[in-house]
Amino acid sequence: MFKKKPQIKPYAPIRSSDRRKFAQQIIDELGLVPEGPQSEERDAKIVAVRNSLVPEILTSAKFTTKVGPNLDTVSGVVYTGSHPGEQNRPLWVKYDDVLLPTVYTLWHNPTILPVLYTHQPVLEKLFTGADLMTPGLIGPPFAEGAKKGKLVSINSIDNPTVPMAVGVAEIDVSGLSKAVGEKGKAVRILHWYGDEIWNLFGTGAKAPTELNVEGGAGEVPTADSEEQDKQGGVEEAVQGLTLEAPEHDSDTAEKGDQAHEDQAPERELTTKEIDDAFHSATLYGIHHYNTPKLQGTLAFPLTSSAFVSTLVHPFLPPASFFSSDLSMSTIHPSLTLKKSSWKNAAKFLKQLEKEGRIKIKTRTGQEVVVMDIDWADHAIGKDFVCPYKLPIPAPPSAGDSSSSSATAAGGSSSSTTSSSGPLKILELYKPTPKLFPLFTTPKTPSSTKDLYSASELSGILATYLDSETTSPPTNKRLVSITPQLAQAFPDITTDPSSGFLKRDVLADKFVKACSPYHLILRPGESYDRNAKSEHKPRSGAPPKITITLETRQGRKTITKVSGLEAYRIDPAAVAEELQRVCASSTSVTQLVGSSPKSPVMEVMVQGPQAKIVQKLLGDRGVPSKAVVLVDKTGKKK
Repeated sequence: MFKKKPQIKPYAPIRSSDRRKFAQQIIDELGLVPEGPQSEERDAKIVAVRNSLVPEILTSAKFTTKVGPNLDTVSGVVYTGSHPGEQNRPLWVKYDDVLLPTVYTLWHNPTILPVLYTHQPVLEKLFTGADLMTPGLIGPPFAEGAKKGKLVSINSIDNPTVPMAVGVAEIDVSGLSKAVGEKGKAVRILHWYGDEIWNLFGTGAKAPTELNVEGGAGEVPTADSEEQDKQGGVEEAVQGLTLEAPEHDSDTAEKGDQAHEDQAPERELTTKEIDDAFHSATLYGIHHYNTPKLQGTLAFPLTSSAFVSTLVHPFLPPASFFSSDLSMSTIHPSLTLKKSSWKNAAKFLKQLEKEGRIKIKTRTGQEVVVMDIDWADHAIGKDFVCPYKLPIPAPPSAGDSSSSSATAAGGSSSSTTSSSGPLKILELYKPTPKLFPLFTTPKTPSSTKDLYSASELSGILATYLDSETTSPPTNKRLVSITPQLAQAFPDITTDPSSGFLKRDVLADKFVKACSPYHLILRPGESYDRNAKSEHKPRSGAPPKITITLETRQGRKTITKVSGLEAYRIDPAAVAEELQRVCASSTSVTQLVGSSPKSPVMEVMVQGPQAKIVQKLLGDRGVPSKAVVLVDKTGKKK
């Protein structure tokens, strides 16, 4: 149904009372009311189910889209929201009295719909918009609730806990005694992993590896039963499958009605095909980044590897572009620069410079870097024509350790969060000249040019004190003063009763006497003082993101956010998301008093939106201690 991108009207926030009514409607329609008499425990369960189905912050927008071979217009409402620690995602779609959960909702609630199972090759065909035919089902047993006209979810038998598509049963699937050898359509697919609703906000989330379903996944049929044995069951299910594609043109539909043979082996691509693919991918990538928001994320000069990994590889065509028998979720193995006519990235970039697409520079050591891109090129602007649909991210296998599993009710895959984890604020310190003597003793030979963490400084000081000072036999927490300590801390005083210094007081002064530095790391990044890094520590204490509430024109309240750049957050992207989530106007201007050479931008949104801004920053991994709220409205808290 959502093979074509829907037209979305402006989003509007939903009031808490309307949200509860909407959630209750879902609970009633899907029969999710907990059993048992009225009690506090039962009420708590209802609240938990409600929050799992519909998060606290919910917005809605009307949409229209074209479906079917006749491009019939379908209109409805899409509901978007974000569960804790996740990005804003489309969660529910309502049209023609159908209340359709998306895969994002089903990943939090995998058992709210009857589950039907199919083979992975069949599932990949469903990702093209085809319907599921009866021979493609695995069973019996089939879910009892899979009656004609009821919504069902489709799962791969290889990953039975993760819903990957949603549709309406065209027959009474629960009453089938077998699937192999049967004919006809079993499920009309409405939404699937990889369609335009999944990709509504530009970047869809990768499917979780596995979901922890309470009580287990239930009775999962096996593919090697009496009727679908290992020798021919899967092959028969795929070959006998009729895949109808109602949203394709007539030629595609005819192909969908034909039996699909086993997937052909991947042929080796010609050099010209590889060259054309890399050339098209580059134009595709530059076109994608040809917006002020995304251009700002490219830090020129770009190394050859950064250019290729950012602007070329993600935009290579799927394997199905070269043959309809191949997968649309993977890249053809022949697509490597080594197999192209250029053989390496440097020659490829030189060719792009000859075409006038980019400007490059050859550094010492023959390293080629990209200095600039011709953003005015019509080939990536108004004249650009999308050459193919990008590959759909392949669902991870059950043994893929790179993706974390999600809980059935409230958990989530880490890949669905906006930052894949919290940002790490690394506080570092550089010794000042007066501390150099403490770093250069025979027992503490440490560099005075390096940056150290507070714990490392404590270790250096402890080594110095143990080797250069003495302590009373009855109290090792006291140390004697040395000439180096007296020079480093001229204002330090000894304990009047003992004539010694306290270790903990000295350790605190030692850290404060150093020059502070900071480094903000994203998940997966680390700091090594001995290795070169793209991101270097900056002097000063870690900055704060400031949220300011102000009153304008009497009673109107506005919310302003500044300091985002230090955390590598694009202010324009934040303004765009706040406009959608808050359904309010936003603007981005330079902060008054900031330097024109390194300007700090300020995002303004209408209304008292501090809580929404704090949640948005939290979803991007910003720790709460890095956010400061300033209320200038004068209202009582």
